[in-house]
Amino acid sequence: MSILDKLSEKAGDLFGAHGGVAESVLGMIKSKAGGLGDLVEQFKSKGLGETVSSWVGTGENKPISPAQVTQALGKDQVEGIATKLGISTDEAAAKLSEVLPKVVDKLTPTGSVADAAK
Repeated sequence: MSILDKLSEKAGDLFGAHGGVAESVLGMIKSKAGGLGDLVEQFKSKGLGETVSSWVGTGENKPISPAQVTQALGKDQVEGIATKLGISTDEAAAKLSEVLPKVVDKLTPTGSVADAAK
């Protein structure tokens, strides 16, 4: 079982009230052909490389704003998550800005994107 699968099973326990958002993030990662690596590249291509690299690395996670999350993921992706969770797009972006750094951090415990596949 990969770390991605393990984290999916424990999302509610690890992220409490944000468990549904974490599950949505994990589902999004699983749906990408390149998994977490594709997500990281998506953020880098939108000028957020330093931020997303801090989540992957073993140091402190840099914060990301809801607007930056929407910029990186695209409005349609954020709206899709909002619809799935039954919340507004703004609320989804705000929750994603809190949860995304934590999810990526947990998927990369040694500072490598390859960790998520193990």
